[in-house]
Amino acid sequence: MWKVFAIVMIFILYALCGVTAASAGDMMLFVSDRFETGNFDICAIDVDTKVVTRVTKHSAIDNHPDLYVDDLGNKKIVFSSTRKEANKLGDPVTNPEGDFEIFVATWDGVKVVDDPVDPGGNVVQLTSNGLLGGVNEVPDRHPHFNHDGTKIIYSAKYECVLTEERTVASQCSVPVTVIPANPCGQNCEGLRVMDAQDLNVDQVGDNLISITSNVLSAANSVVWPYRAPTEARYVGHPSFSH
Repeated sequence: MWKVFAIVMIFILYALCGVTAASAGDMMLFVSDRFETGNFDICAIDVDTKVVTRVTKHSAIDNHPDLYVDDLGNKKIVFSSTRKEANKLGDPVTNPEGDFEIFVATWDGVKVVDDPVDPGGNVVQLTSNGLLGGVNEVPDRHPHFNHDGTKIIYSAKYECVLTEERTVASQCSVPVTVIPANPCGQNCEGLRVMDAQDLNVDQVGDNLISITSNVLSAANSVVWPYRAPTEARYVGHPSFSH
């Protein structure tokens, strides 16, 4: 009797969860130092075979990955990284501060995208605080694709709060001191949306839009009530509804 019950329950659970069960070849991205202790890179796991593939190989921290696969099976990833790449505009590096910036890359699904000898894709930097004229060392993180892979939403500490308060925040589980940046005071997390491309090669995603606290309050003051400019507010880990 119990065996029959167990079999029935397994069938019911499979039926209920089967909608979200992965088909052959589906992959999930995660961050790990399994290939190089102490060096966190992006990895992918085939949910059917459980085979783990290294996606990035860089001495910097690669984090917050998201994967988009089109109808033809072409893959691209978006992630944040502290890497300091060669600047295509002639500057020494695109990210001299070494804070988190957003990168997008095509990926063949097999090889390491940034392998110096045989790359499995092309990595493009999509944010650069210096080029935007903003405050340096302001991290851009938590990127996610929209439903067709043409847009990216992410969080960035660009909103200025008129306060001299110094706070301790968590950045990838590492406590960091938030130092006031004059004349803003404290930089708080805000949201931004941009195209998943950089056609003019300036390390800034095309059609960048900032979704400030005022914009959110104007859209829905009940869910996101207005707060004074001196009152800090943090948002993070955004995602599109697919």
